[in-house]
Amino acid sequence: MSCFLPTIYLSKVTDIDQSLLQKYDVKAILLDIDNTLSPHNAREPFVGVEKWLNKMRCLNIKLLILSNRSNIQSVSDFAQKLNLNYVADAKKPFQTGFNKAVNILGLPCENVLLVGDQIFTDILGANLFGLKSALVEPQDKNESVFIKIKRFFEMPFRAAIRYNAGKRNVEK
Repeated sequence: MSCFLPTIYLSKVTDIDQSLLQKYDVKAILLDIDNTLSPHNAREPFVGVEKWLNKMRCLNIKLLILSNRSNIQSVSDFAQKLNLNYVADAKKPFQTGFNKAVNILGLPCENVLLVGDQIFTDILGANLFGLKSALVEPQDKNESVFIKIKRFFEMPFRAAIRYNAGKRNVEK
């Protein structure tokens, strides 16, 4: 079960701050798009994301989008709007996309944090690849049937994560 547990559990991506980055020796962040940075298939990020990205840049944190969206143009347009590099059609939790992303960053895995909203793609993939992982709560409830089915199977894991987070002050 530990491969399904995140290193960090947060409400949203903008909760990541300098103290958390220092605590986990994070030098780079891989970012999921859908329900992490924006609603599913949206062209605009959630409120506060652009300001947060600028804070991360001021802290010299490398940022890169790692998305399972197969529409590469959609990912490219979103990344360009935020001035971010990206890997699209990453096929998380499989290793190919993670490998491309970490090679682009040029940092060892122990200094990279992946942030995402799905346990079976984002968290599992990051953990299997040797990255730190941060699970965020889905911000947008307007999801496809396929995602809703995955959310159903995530429920016991999320319950355990929330329960343990309360006992451990939100971090693993």
